[in-house]
Amino acid sequence: MSDLVESTMRLAGLPASVVLAAVGSRAEGLTAGEVTGRQRIDGPNRLPEPAGPGTARRLLAQMTHLFALLLWAAAAFALLGGMPQLAIAIVIVVIVNGLFSFAQEERAERATKSAQPAPTGRGEGAP
Repeated sequence: MSDLVESTMRLAGLPASVVLAAVGSRAEGLTAGEVTGRQRIDGPNRLPEPAGPGTARRLLAQMTHLFALLLWAAAAFALLGGMPQLAIAIVIVVIVNGLFSFAQEERAERATKSAQPAPTGRGEGAP
């Protein structure tokens, strides 16, 4: 168990006044100067961005969702049925659709990240 987890577990059962004293705070919060000083030492109070699935995995997901799998099966049956042109056409449709869906998802993700509000940096009343 990490030191942070162990110290958090120890503080969890203590009264609020003891915990606030242990972390150098008080019930009314920190002043703006205290917040600035702590941010200078510890950095911003933000959680790290979670690691999402990689590019290859997201592209694969576009090619293997339920309807794409049904089309892959249809292409296989067309090939087994002696209709290779139809099988090729279905495979091309699945691949093109997957690529367009992947590109659209990438654009939407970038737009969402750029639209997130910037932190205000106000420190009054921060616990």
